[in-house]
Amino acid sequence: MTEVTLLRRGAVVRIPSTALGPELPVLGITFVDLQFDDDHVERWFGPGLLGSAPEDPDMETVVEWAHDDVADGQAEALLSELADDGLEIPPGALARTPVEIVFEWNVPLPAELSLSCRAPRGT
Repeated sequence: MTEVTLLRRGAVVRIPSTALGPELPVLGITFVDLQFDDDHVERWFGPGLLGSAPEDPDMETVVEWAHDDVADGQAEALLSELADDGLEIPPGALARTPVEIVFEWNVPLPAELSLSCRAPRGT
């Protein structure tokens, strides 16, 4: 196993519009930024989670969802993927690492993520 330093973790939130709208689907993808022994840094992406903006859309709710459900909720799955690739995160590193939420606006969602595939998220 190769031990790496966890610099930050978080979620990339892809919004298929230039503004939030009621029940607009959004995609959250968990990530970690890893520093290797030679000091180079890589961003590794993990599982994604499909959600939707609340009926009365506000950024605070989307940020909370991105932090709680995506960055925190998908962290263990991403760590498992890293371990499968031979990378080891020191114990307790997740709790000590800053969380960053990144927004990408006007990014089309993948075609397979149609409206019929998602569960609506309320406020």
